[in-house]
Amino acid sequence: MNGKIYMAVPFAEKDNAKALGAKWDATLKKWYYEGPVYNYVKFAKWIACGREETTIACGYIYILESIQICFRCKKPTRVVGLGIGEHVMLFMGEDGHYEIEVAEDMAEYDEAIHVAWANDEHAIPKALLEYLQQNYNVHKGFSRTAGECFANHCDNCGVIQGNFFLFGEDSPLTALIPDGSQLQEKFQKIKIFSIGIDEDLVLDWDFSYCDNDCLYFKYGQTKDLRLLPSQYDDTITYKELYGI
Repeated sequence: MNGKIYMAVPFAEKDNAKALGAKWDATLKKWYYEGPVYNYVKFAKWIACGREETTIACGYIYILESIQICFRCKKPTRVVGLGIGEHVMLFMGEDGHYEIEVAEDMAEYDEAIHVAWANDEHAIPKALLEYLQQNYNVHKGFSRTAGECFANHCDNCGVIQGNFFLFGEDSPLTALIPDGSQLQEKFQKIKIFSIGIDEDLVLDWDFSYCDNDCLYFKYGQTKDLRLLPSQYDDTITYKELYGI
């Protein structure tokens, strides 16, 4: 699997990155690597930037939309989550060196969507964030359990709903419900909006992994989504996504 990824390379280290195969994008004024994703580990210093674990989305990111009953007004309200499919993970070992894991090669992750969220809206790419804010009632709010965070709010009464509607025991993500009519009914209520990405993305989101992740495509309602009105291609570029 090949990919392209932008990196945070300090000026003093540019020659080191170049020697490893990085190239300079004069338009974006950023260094990038393009080639087999297994080589991302060579650039982990500038991709992970010190994080012990780094998730890199490949090919697509997703918006997942469902309905839940507001605990306050008891009316149905839309709630959304984020997600990724194929991805690469960089792990820092005890010796300080990075190791790489490519999810495409794991049978249990085949055609799967792993639900995610970002409590800090600054972790969401600009075009995606603006789309969420324009189309859903998501904004900063205060929760007694999570404190101040970027969260779903009720479409009717405005009360915060939290961001774990897909993580609870009664959600499609739960491994307690086997694949069957009950689980199918839950997944069929979920709308999946696929956003094709030209470059692989480092995402500082909270991810969940479950045995049932492979069932989203099997039972959910899937639709391609263009984030920008001006977007002509089925995929969005790094430049468009981050508004550079």
